[in-house]
Amino acid sequence: MEIEVLTMLNREGNIFERPLQFGLRVCQLVSWDMRQAIQETAAVVRRRRITPTSGSIGAGYPGPMVWDFVQGPTTSGVIRLDPTLDPIRDFKQASGTARFVWNCALDACNRQYAAGQKPQGRALKKPFNGLNYQPFPWLHDIHRDAHAEPFADLADAWQRCFTRQNDRPGFKKKGKTPDSFFVANDKFQIAQRRVKLPKIGWVRWRESLRFPGKIFGARVVGEGDSWFLVVQVSVPDAVYDRTR
Repeated sequence: MEIEVLTMLNREGNIFERPLQFGLRVCQLVSWDMRQAIQETAAVVRRRRITPTSGSIGAGYPGPMVWDFVQGPTTSGVIRLDPTLDPIRDFKQASGTARFVWNCALDACNRQYAAGQKPQGRALKKPFNGLNYQPFPWLHDIHRDAHAEPFADLADAWQRCFTRQNDRPGFKKKGKTPDSFFVANDKFQIAQRRVKLPKIGWVRWRESLRFPGKIFGARVVGEGDSWFLVVQVSVPDAVYDRTR
Protein backbone atom coordinates (compact mmCIF):
# COMPACT_ATOMS: atom_id res chain seq x y z
CA MET A 1 0.00 0.00 0.00
CA GLU A 2 1.29 3.47 -0.92
CA ILE A 3 0.45 6.65 1.00
CA GLU A 4 0.04 9.67 -1.23
CA VAL A 5 -0.22 13.37 -0.47
CA LEU A 6 -1.50 16.41 -2.32
CA THR A 7 1.21 18.86 -3.39
CA MET A 8 0.84 22.16 -5.21
CA LEU A 9 3.01 23.08 -8.17
CA ASN A 10 4.78 26.39 -7.67
CA ARG A 11 7.18 28.68 -9.48
CA GLU A 12 10.07 28.05 -7.10
CA GLY A 13 10.49 24.44 -8.17
CA ASN A 14 10.60 23.05 -4.60
CA ILE A 15 7.31 21.19 -4.95
CA PHE A 16 8.63 17.86 -3.69
CA GLU A 17 10.59 18.93 -0.62
CA ARG A 18 7.85 18.18 1.91
CA PRO A 19 6.80 14.75 0.48
CA LEU A 20 10.43 13.65 0.26
CA GLN A 21 11.08 14.73 3.84
CA PHE A 22 8.57 12.11 4.93
CA GLY A 23 9.86 9.48 2.50
CA LEU A 24 6.74 9.69 0.31
CA ARG A 25 7.17 8.84 -3.35
CA VAL A 26 3.54 9.03 -4.47
CA CYS A 27 1.57 12.26 -4.69
CA GLN A 28 -1.15 14.16 -6.49
CA LEU A 29 -0.04 17.25 -8.39
CA VAL A 30 -2.33 20.28 -8.48
CA SER A 31 -1.95 23.67 -10.11
CA TRP A 32 -4.23 26.61 -10.88
CA ASP A 33 -1.75 28.02 -13.37
CA MET A 34 -1.94 26.34 -16.79
CA ARG A 35 1.61 27.52 -17.51
CA GLN A 36 2.81 24.84 -15.09
CA ALA A 37 1.29 22.04 -17.21
CA ILE A 38 4.36 21.68 -19.42
CA GLN A 39 6.95 19.07 -20.34
CA GLU A 40 9.55 20.76 -18.14
CA THR A 41 7.39 20.05 -15.07
CA ALA A 42 7.05 16.40 -16.14
CA ALA A 43 10.84 16.20 -16.48
CA VAL A 44 11.26 17.45 -12.89
CA VAL A 45 8.85 14.76 -11.69
CA ARG A 46 10.85 12.04 -13.44
CA ARG A 47 14.19 13.33 -12.15
CA ARG A 48 12.96 13.30 -8.57
CA ARG A 49 11.50 9.80 -9.03
CA ILE A 50 8.08 10.86 -7.84
CA THR A 51 5.06 8.81 -8.96
CA PRO A 52 1.99 10.97 -9.65
CA THR A 53 -1.24 9.00 -9.42
CA SER A 54 -3.06 8.50 -12.71
CA GLY A 55 -5.45 11.25 -13.68
CA SER A 56 -4.68 13.40 -10.66
CA ILE A 57 -3.12 16.42 -12.35
CA GLY A 58 -5.61 19.28 -12.18
CA ALA A 59 -4.97 22.71 -13.59
CA GLY A 60 -6.90 25.92 -14.00
CA TYR A 61 -6.66 29.40 -15.40
CA PRO A 62 -6.31 32.31 -12.96
CA GLY A 63 -9.14 34.81 -13.01
CA PRO A 64 -12.17 36.14 -11.14
CA MET A 65 -14.43 33.75 -9.26
CA VAL A 66 -17.77 33.40 -11.03
CA TRP A 67 -20.80 31.98 -9.25
CA ASP A 68 -23.24 31.55 -12.12
CA PHE A 69 -22.89 27.75 -12.33
CA VAL A 70 -21.74 28.14 -15.94
CA GLN A 71 -18.18 29.35 -15.73
CA GLY A 72 -15.75 27.58 -13.47
CA PRO A 73 -12.23 26.19 -13.06
CA THR A 74 -10.46 24.43 -15.89
CA THR A 75 -9.37 20.88 -15.17
CA SER A 76 -7.52 18.27 -17.21
CA GLY A 77 -9.11 14.88 -17.75
CA VAL A 78 -6.38 12.28 -18.33
CA ILE A 79 -7.70 9.19 -20.12
CA ARG A 80 -5.66 6.24 -21.34
CA LEU A 81 -6.07 5.36 -25.00
CA ASP A 82 -6.26 1.86 -26.52
CA PRO A 83 -4.83 2.47 -29.99
CA THR A 84 -4.09 -0.17 -32.60
CA LEU A 85 -0.80 -0.23 -34.51
CA ASP A 86 -1.90 2.29 -37.17
CA PRO A 87 -2.89 5.05 -34.69
CA ILE A 88 0.32 4.45 -32.71
CA ARG A 89 2.31 5.04 -35.89
CA ASP A 90 0.29 8.23 -36.52
CA PHE A 91 0.82 9.36 -32.91
CA LYS A 92 4.57 8.98 -33.26
CA GLN A 93 4.63 10.83 -36.57
CA ALA A 94 2.59 13.74 -35.20
CA SER A 95 4.73 13.87 -32.04
CA GLY A 96 7.89 13.82 -34.13
CA THR A 97 6.52 16.68 -36.21
CA ALA A 98 5.76 18.74 -33.11
CA ARG A 99 9.27 18.05 -31.81
CA PHE A 100 10.83 18.97 -35.19
CA VAL A 101 8.96 22.30 -35.38
CA TRP A 102 9.83 23.13 -31.76
CA ASN A 103 13.54 22.53 -32.42
CA CYS A 104 13.54 24.56 -35.65
CA ALA A 105 11.76 27.46 -33.97
CA LEU A 106 14.01 27.25 -30.92
CA ASP A 107 17.09 27.41 -33.14
CA ALA A 108 15.75 30.62 -34.69
CA CYS A 109 14.88 32.04 -31.25
CA ASN A 110 18.37 31.24 -29.97
CA ARG A 111 19.86 33.22 -32.84
CA GLN A 112 17.58 36.15 -32.02
CA TYR A 113 18.57 35.97 -28.37
CA ALA A 114 22.28 35.82 -29.22
CA ALA A 115 21.84 38.96 -31.35
CA GLY A 116 20.38 40.81 -28.37
CA GLN A 117 16.79 40.53 -29.57
CA LYS A 118 13.82 39.17 -27.68
CA PRO A 119 12.84 35.74 -29.07
CA GLN A 120 9.56 35.88 -30.97
CA GLY A 121 8.22 32.33 -31.01
CA ARG A 122 4.76 33.13 -32.32
CA ALA A 123 6.10 35.49 -35.01
CA LEU A 124 7.98 32.56 -36.59
CA LYS A 125 4.73 30.78 -37.38
CA LYS A 126 3.80 33.06 -40.31
CA PRO A 127 7.02 32.61 -42.35
CA PHE A 128 6.91 28.88 -41.61
CA ASN A 129 3.38 28.68 -43.02
CA GLY A 130 4.53 30.78 -45.96
CA LEU A 131 6.82 27.96 -47.05
CA ASN A 132 3.64 26.10 -48.04
CA TYR A 133 5.19 22.76 -47.04
CA GLN A 134 7.66 22.91 -49.94
CA PRO A 135 10.80 22.03 -47.92
CA PHE A 136 8.85 19.49 -45.85
CA PRO A 137 6.22 17.78 -48.08
CA TRP A 138 5.60 15.11 -45.45
CA LEU A 139 3.81 17.74 -43.35
CA HIS A 140 0.80 17.28 -45.64
CA ASP A 141 0.13 13.96 -43.88
CA ILE A 142 0.18 15.54 -40.40
CA HIS A 143 -2.70 17.55 -39.01
CA ARG A 144 -1.95 21.27 -38.85
CA ASP A 145 -2.38 21.58 -35.06
CA ALA A 146 0.62 19.31 -34.49
CA HIS A 147 2.99 21.72 -36.26
CA ALA A 148 1.23 24.99 -35.38
CA GLU A 149 0.97 24.75 -31.59
CA PRO A 150 4.75 24.37 -30.91
CA PHE A 151 5.21 28.05 -31.84
CA ALA A 152 2.78 29.09 -29.09
CA ASP A 153 4.28 26.59 -26.65
CA LEU A 154 7.76 27.97 -27.32
CA ALA A 155 6.61 31.57 -26.89
CA ASP A 156 5.09 30.65 -23.52
CA ALA A 157 8.30 28.85 -22.51
CA TRP A 158 10.40 31.94 -23.27
CA GLN A 159 7.93 34.13 -21.35
CA ARG A 160 8.22 31.86 -18.32
CA CYS A 161 11.99 32.02 -18.67
CA PHE A 162 12.00 35.82 -18.66
CA THR A 163 9.75 35.88 -15.57
CA ARG A 164 12.05 33.33 -13.87
CA GLN A 165 9.41 30.63 -13.67
CA ASN A 166 11.61 28.07 -15.43
CA ASP A 167 14.95 27.71 -17.18
CA ARG A 168 15.69 28.66 -20.76
CA PRO A 169 13.89 26.40 -23.29
CA GLY A 170 15.95 23.48 -24.55
CA PHE A 171 15.92 21.25 -27.60
CA LYS A 172 13.74 18.16 -27.52
CA LYS A 173 15.34 14.81 -28.26
CA LYS A 174 13.62 11.66 -29.45
CA GLY A 175 13.55 9.11 -26.67
CA LYS A 176 14.43 11.75 -24.06
CA THR A 177 11.37 13.99 -24.33
CA PRO A 178 7.87 12.46 -23.99
CA ASP A 179 5.96 12.27 -27.26
CA SER A 180 3.03 14.68 -27.47
CA PHE A 181 1.03 16.83 -29.87
CA PHE A 182 -1.86 19.27 -29.57
CA VAL A 183 -5.38 19.03 -31.01
CA ALA A 184 -7.70 22.06 -30.99
CA ASN A 185 -11.15 21.73 -29.43
CA ASP A 186 -12.98 21.94 -32.78
CA LYS A 187 -10.79 19.33 -34.45
CA PHE A 188 -11.67 16.20 -32.45
CA GLN A 189 -14.89 14.43 -31.56
CA ILE A 190 -15.79 12.46 -28.44
CA ALA A 191 -18.35 9.65 -28.41
CA GLN A 192 -18.57 7.60 -25.19
CA ARG A 193 -15.53 5.27 -25.24
CA ARG A 194 -14.03 6.64 -28.47
CA VAL A 195 -12.37 9.80 -29.70
CA LYS A 196 -11.99 10.85 -33.33
CA LEU A 197 -8.69 12.62 -34.02
CA PRO A 198 -7.95 14.54 -37.24
CA LYS A 199 -6.20 12.50 -39.96
CA ILE A 200 -6.05 9.55 -37.55
CA GLY A 201 -9.67 8.52 -37.09
CA TRP A 202 -11.49 6.84 -34.24
CA VAL A 203 -9.44 5.56 -31.32
CA ARG A 204 -10.78 3.66 -28.32
CA TRP A 205 -10.08 4.84 -24.79
CA ARG A 206 -10.42 3.23 -21.37
CA GLU A 207 -13.17 5.44 -19.90
CA SER A 208 -15.51 8.26 -20.75
CA LEU A 209 -14.64 11.88 -20.01
CA ARG A 210 -15.65 12.41 -16.39
CA PHE A 211 -16.02 16.20 -16.48
CA PRO A 212 -18.88 17.97 -18.29
CA GLY A 213 -18.22 21.44 -19.61
CA LYS A 214 -16.63 23.39 -22.44
CA ILE A 215 -13.58 21.68 -23.98
CA PHE A 216 -10.65 24.00 -24.75
CA GLY A 217 -8.35 21.49 -26.41
CA ALA A 218 -6.42 18.28 -25.87
CA ARG A 219 -2.97 16.75 -26.12
CA VAL A 220 -2.09 13.20 -27.05
CA VAL A 221 0.79 12.20 -24.77
CA GLY A 222 2.95 9.09 -24.88
CA GLU A 223 4.67 7.62 -21.83
CA GLY A 224 6.59 4.44 -22.55
CA ASP A 225 4.26 2.08 -24.40
CA SER A 226 1.14 3.89 -23.15
CA TRP A 227 -0.75 6.75 -24.76
CA PHE A 228 -3.09 9.22 -23.06
CA LEU A 229 -5.48 11.95 -24.08
CA VAL A 230 -5.27 15.00 -21.80
CA VAL A 231 -8.46 17.02 -22.29
CA GLN A 232 -8.75 20.58 -20.95
CA VAL A 233 -12.31 21.16 -19.75
CA SER A 234 -13.93 24.23 -18.19
CA VAL A 235 -16.03 22.66 -15.45
CA PRO A 236 -18.95 24.46 -13.75
CA ASP A 237 -18.19 25.19 -10.09
CA ALA A 238 -21.09 23.06 -8.84
CA VAL A 239 -19.86 20.01 -10.75
CA TYR A 240 -16.20 20.58 -9.87
CA ASP A 241 -16.94 20.82 -6.13
CA ARG A 242 -18.75 17.46 -6.24
CA THR A 243 -15.85 15.71 -7.98
CA ARG A 244 -12.94 17.03 -5.88
